[in-house]
Amino acid sequence: MTTFSAVPPHRPPHRTPPLPLRDQTFRLIAPNVPVAARAARDMVAALLHSSDRPELADVARLLVSEVVTNAYRHTIAPRLTLDATVGTSGLLVAVADDDPGRLPLVQYARPDEERGRGLALVDHLASAWGTTWLGGASRATGKSVWFELRDKPETDQAL
Repeated sequence: MTTFSAVPPHRPPHRTPPLPLRDQTFRLIAPNVPVAARAARDMVAALLHSSDRPELADVARLLVSEVVTNAYRHTIAPRLTLDATVGTSGLLVAVADDDPGRLPLVQYARPDEERGRGLALVDHLASAWGTTWLGGASRATGKSVWFELRDKPETDQAL
């Protein structure tokens, strides 16, 4: 007599390692248009979630939006490049454009102004941030604005 079971044999669950692996850089090259900010922040959030770093996603989305929007509003570059690296201690994002105009500076808007808070938010929320000339300061071919979000150190809960 042959019997069949509808229950498959027990197998250990297939565990796919989180992707991407640590210290891998992902690049988005986008036209410098308003929707680029949404595409960039969604890419970085997806990268953080797939890397098991969702705790950084909300702040990363905000800061990516600010930096990409600044590139759109203040440059004449036809496209921008975003590099996002998930490292062992957090996230590094750099947004580059091909406009060698002036480097962006933090401005503090008056309460009644609608604009002018983007880099102030980056300055306040990022672990570190800065700007870099592409091609060197004397022969700049563009610039990059970067920021880093580091994991918060775990505190000892035992007293």
